[in-house]
Amino acid sequence: MAERAKKYDIFIVAVILLFAVIMIFLNLIIPQKGITGVKVTVDGVLAVSTTQEGLYPIEKDGKHLLTVEFYQGKVRVKESTCDNQICVRTGWISNTGQTIVCLPYKIVVEPMGGTKTDGVDIITW
Repeated sequence: MAERAKKYDIFIVAVILLFAVIMIFLNLIIPQKGITGVKVTVDGVLAVSTTQEGLYPIEKDGKHLLTVEFYQGKVRVKESTCDNQICVRTGWISNTGQTIVCLPYKIVVEPMGGTKTDGVDIITW
């Protein structure tokens, strides 16, 4: 009985490893398209919507809040004056299913264009 269980265990481990290798291979061969633009809202009001690469300072009532950088199909919050810096530590995003949020300033940075299935999302596996 124990020998039979070992055979099934080996089979299950082999299937899982094969699945992992296939997912990694697919992630490498499927082209990453990136995004075509970025949309930034402050308190639900559109502040920036662009398809041009560059740095975009976000201000409210004359106070500088943060700077959004859009470059080569990726977007990030380059710097922020908020205390927790979570929006800056989020780093680059390049998929329309992702967002960057700065809760202290109620700012949402959303990629535009592309598709929500740009490759295999290996991070959630």
